[in-house]
Amino acid sequence: MATASWAQSTVKGLVKSTTGEPVSGASILQKGTKKGTSSGADGSFSISNIVAGTILTVSSLGYDAREIAAAVNMDIVLSPKPNQLTDVEVSVDKGYGKSKRNAVTSVISSVKGSDLTGMPSTNLGSVLQGRASGVQITNSGGTNPPTQKILIRGFTSLQNSTDPLVIMDGVNLGRTGLNFVNLNDIETIDILKDASGAAIYGSDASGGVIIITTKKGRIGRFQTDADMSYGSAFYQNPKLAVADEYIAIQKRRNPAYVVPVNVANTDWWNATMKAANQINANLNFSGGTDKLSSFGSIGYVKSDGNFTVGNAYWQKILARLNLDFTPNKYLKIGFTLNPRFESWENPGGRGDLMPVVRTEPTLPIYVSRPQYDKYSQFSQTSIDRNVNPIAALKRGVFNKNYAIGIIGSAYIDISPIKNLHLRSQMNINTTQTYSAGYTPRYFNGNLDRNFDPTDVSTLEKSDNAYSNSGNAFNWIWTQTANYTYNLGADHTFGLLAGYEARKEYGVGNSAARYKSQDPTNSDYYYLNYMQGDYISTGGYEYQDTWGAIFGRLNYNYKGKYFAEGIVRRDVSSRFYNDSKYAVFPSASIGWIATNEKFIESFKKLNYLKIRASYGEIGNSSLNDPASYLNFLSPSYGSVNVATFGDPRTGYPIYTVARPANPKLKWERDIDENIGFDSYWFSNQLYVNAELYKRIAKDLLFTDYNGRPELGIPGGQKLNLGQISNKGWEATIGYKSQPKSKLKFDVSANLSHNTPYLDSYGLTGDPVLGDAQGAYRITEELQGPYTKSEVGQEIGKYWGYQVKNIFQNQTEINAYTDKQGNLIQPNAKPGDFKYQDTNGDGVLNDKDRVYLGSRNPKLELGLNLRVEYKGFDLAVSGYGRFGHKVLWFAKKFLTQGALGANVLAGSVNKAWNGEGSTNLYPRFVQDGATPDLLRFSSWFLENGDYFRLNNIQVGYTIPEKWIKGVRKARIYINTQNLFTITKYPGINPEIYNPDLPINANGVDISQYPVKKTITVGLAIGL
Repeated sequence: MATASWAQSTVKGLVKSTTGEPVSGASILQKGTKKGTSSGADGSFSISNIVAGTILTVSSLGYDAREIAAAVNMDIVLSPKPNQLTDVEVSVDKGYGKSKRNAVTSVISSVKGSDLTGMPSTNLGSVLQGRASGVQITNSGGTNPPTQKILIRGFTSLQNSTDPLVIMDGVNLGRTGLNFVNLNDIETIDILKDASGAAIYGSDASGGVIIITTKKGRIGRFQTDADMSYGSAFYQNPKLAVADEYIAIQKRRNPAYVVPVNVANTDWWNATMKAANQINANLNFSGGTDKLSSFGSIGYVKSDGNFTVGNAYWQKILARLNLDFTPNKYLKIGFTLNPRFESWENPGGRGDLMPVVRTEPTLPIYVSRPQYDKYSQFSQTSIDRNVNPIAALKRGVFNKNYAIGIIGSAYIDISPIKNLHLRSQMNINTTQTYSAGYTPRYFNGNLDRNFDPTDVSTLEKSDNAYSNSGNAFNWIWTQTANYTYNLGADHTFGLLAGYEARKEYGVGNSAARYKSQDPTNSDYYYLNYMQGDYISTGGYEYQDTWGAIFGRLNYNYKGKYFAEGIVRRDVSSRFYNDSKYAVFPSASIGWIATNEKFIESFKKLNYLKIRASYGEIGNSSLNDPASYLNFLSPSYGSVNVATFGDPRTGYPIYTVARPANPKLKWERDIDENIGFDSYWFSNQLYVNAELYKRIAKDLLFTDYNGRPELGIPGGQKLNLGQISNKGWEATIGYKSQPKSKLKFDVSANLSHNTPYLDSYGLTGDPVLGDAQGAYRITEELQGPYTKSEVGQEIGKYWGYQVKNIFQNQTEINAYTDKQGNLIQPNAKPGDFKYQDTNGDGVLNDKDRVYLGSRNPKLELGLNLRVEYKGFDLAVSGYGRFGHKVLWFAKKFLTQGALGANVLAGSVNKAWNGEGSTNLYPRFVQDGATPDLLRFSSWFLENGDYFRLNNIQVGYTIPEKWIKGVRKARIYINTQNLFTITKYPGINPEIYNPDLPINANGVDISQYPVKKTITVGLAIGL
């Protein structure tokens, strides 16, 4: 502390913690009086007219108070209290600025980067699963590159994006995945879950906001850290039937079944699947002075494919450089640069295992056809929409994909006066993608071919090569002004004002051509070596612009009462005239009840904050950048088509292909939330809870049907409908004392969300889930399988209720209507007995009922961290309970429909005589009964599961054992080691990226999540 001789002057200084972090909101009072002030966001303070030798009392929540003699320039260091509540003093990013958690009135979940360091995962989304309540992360399978579906507090749109907005170091990356993030670079992740916090990001934030802050250089010595891990990843074998069991089932399905000559006994799973290597390597450096700090890193990830044919690898290289320069107290400048490169192959094609699990084990892999080339030497399966998996892999190895991109930002921060920061930041995000491939000529029978050997002309459209490229460039320029003002010692105001401009531009092209110059030579499997006359080309170009002005006002009274208000006005080029503007307001309040004297007697309660909030955010993520313009296409005149010009001339004229809607406006989401944060028993027990309601109105709706009777085609965009999400979430945990030798933190987060359809469409008719997907789901189930009615839960399964299985003819004869007519006259013993819901004696759509929900009643995440004498243990798990899964593949994997293979042991499960079972019907030939064609309760299974996502055990070698090494840690890590479930399918965690959100949750044997075992070493110098 610097002192000077003076009689009366102005006291200035900084309040810091023992770690050097500024302490905002600290009270600095002249002892025995109320004269004083509070420290600002940067810890600074100023008090005028102080007499020499005056004693100042300095205090702040979570720190020991100090009494100290006043001086002209002061550096005051506060020590944390024993059993201090450090969590509420941690800064969180709430959008365009940070705040201590105890002053935050919106709903923010945070994940420390230190909890993720060393995780050998290839994707951030997978390791976030189960770490934050209200955040539902579903792995869409173990394919490369890995993908997840992230929902924050449910979905808020039925036809448009519900993905969260991702912000990294202030750069708006849009609604994107998380493959581009290096886990070792992360300092913190803050998730804005309610509209009162997310409203600061306006139109992009309807799906919530994930804010990623990467590491910066710290004042001190230069240091280097390296982390390397190597492991093996594999799928669990579902155990398929061997040839003998398969033949037995097919004979029971069809007595006329003929056993193939020279029966093989092919294990298609082991023929196609293998364990694969997984490599993670990271190197970073950091350091800094009081003027310049830097952090740099480079990371490499490679995940080999699990197919025995080809590689199906995915690899990425990520680099980062963060620099911050502070020449004086008035100026700070800096930039971040984050280049990345990705490449991958995916010979497996579709993201499911249907060909592997369904193909007949009686087939050999290869069949000799010497008159044809090597891609025509495979057996042909007789199963519809199925293919020999090895054949598909062999001809899919030419699929190559590449992506290169740069995320960067530069900023200047000027502080012309105390507590005022003027900041200008320019952000860019650019990505270039390229893919190329070749499909060779092949003939493996009439069901698996791309040419007809009896028709020479088909060779012109057999083998083909393609090439696709795309370029996206986005920029955002943001100007903000942040000002903090203290009115005496009791009142603190914070004001943010900002302006933002953004542009997104993309362009791409594609080309394909048939007939290689030499189909037998892989050197000619490129587009420029194709010589066929049939050529196809395509391309796209888009441009979207946004602008926004926004403001935020914070108020803090005595560290007890908090209020915040936000207003943001957005404009988007996707809408027309006045509709392109939208205003999104929010307000929230908070009360730290434990700062009141009347609660001081509750000694076991250390901290209690109660919060309430209201906010509005928007959604403009429709995939139509010009919905206010009519799209025209050249067409010849026809009946019932509105045209411009004369349809009788025989020349192409332009017709409306997609009608305009100049009145289209933003989707708008409204959030209401109430919650509390609490700490008990010397801050060791923590309990937080939220109760919320979320309404999405003016839903952006595409009318695919149109009005053909008026000559109006479909495709018009409309605002029709409203959905709501109601739910709760909670976190409960217990941790050790700060000075305990055995350190631990164990927590559980729980959440529940139910979506409801309030109104929808032009007529208010129910929304039916009738998606087809790759396997024509609706066609195979003879109609829709979900139904969403106004006022009811969205996406509930809707079908026929199976009462049991007819055990004999007497039961069939006894199942009659009131007039004595048989309800199922064509049934045989072993067939399903369906419920005649309306009692009319006829089974039809009027007998369909709600059969259950795919929305879980409870989601659970468990996390444990333990440290003791250099050893550390980290465990995380995630589960869902109280929901159903539509096991579409059940008809194949248990009944052998279409001649498919089954899971081992299925032959003993099917009905095989009176009293044998009420769970599985008799084996029947396709089409003999409606049992496997009619969607019923039989297809639904209990989807409850709990998966142990991660277990990591490590040991940090004492520094005295290794000279010159700051840190050395070895660890072993397992991921997805086991799943506790009664679900009989391959994987209970279901998400279908190709199906609409109201018709999702269909198990078509998607790839399960991989099990991995890795070992690693982390070294710090």
